[in-house]
Amino acid sequence: MPFDLSEAPLFRGVLLQIDDDRSTLILTLHHIIADGWSRGILLKELAAFYREFATGEPAALPPLSLQYAEFAAQQRQQLQKKELEQHLAYWRQQLANLSPIELPTDRPRPAIQTYRSETRSMLLPRSLLQDLKQFSRQAGTTLFMTLLTAFKVAAASIL
Repeated sequence: MPFDLSEAPLFRGVLLQIDDDRSTLILTLHHIIADGWSRGILLKELAAFYREFATGEPAALPPLSLQYAEFAAQQRQQLQKKELEQHLAYWRQQLANLSPIELPTDRPRPAIQTYRSETRSMLLPRSLLQDLKQFSRQAGTTLFMTLLTAFKVAAASIL
């Protein structure tokens, strides 16, 4: 499902019950609200709260030293009004005459962009996944890069 950037939420979660003893949480975040670093923090904190729920032991999370709204206010205060206006004027000038980037495609763009595309999903056998992870570690790369390379090699052989 695409996200509409003009409306919340830009974060979705679904809990699937696999069987009586197993569930899977699926989280979808728009990249505009979280980077890899912040996703790592989110997953660490979710795991801590899950352990708290499962074991009854309190989550060992340090208290926040600063709320985001306080941080944003501090940042704005650090930029005095005149300095802030200079920064804003600079970026307005830099971005004023930009035109859309026309990227080459294999077909014309539709009149209205829908962000709908075809997707395919597949589950890899656990043993193959473990082998791919081990290969990736040995090659000094990520599983994503290994799978992307395999996809590109397969796609190149078709073309």
